[in-house]
Amino acid sequence: MIYLEKTLYGRLVRVTAHRLDEGIHVLITGGDRTHVGAVSWAEPGLPPETKLFPGHKDHFITEKWAGKLAQTAGARAVVVCGIHYDGAEPEQIREILRTSEELLEELCREI
Repeated sequence: MIYLEKTLYGRLVRVTAHRLDEGIHVLITGGDRTHVGAVSWAEPGLPPETKLFPGHKDHFITEKWAGKLAQTAGARAVVVCGIHYDGAEPEQIREILRTSEELLEELCREI
């Protein structure tokens, strides 16, 4: 298991990744309210597929992560994400996305 975290706006964003015999599973949560907002999965060389739950925008994170992890690990990747910050302004949302990209790069180095 790989565990990563960053503090953003006084709250944690957590990544828990499990390298399986055949694949990788990742859970990303954080902010004020953890939840399941989107699930994406990908195979090496194929575009990610996504299930986005109503009212959420977590697919902006899951799709990127699933595609990059499938390529990096050379295996199927499944990514679940639920990050929510109450009243996040556009600049804060950009910072959340930037932080998620930093965590993705860190995870890719670990796997």
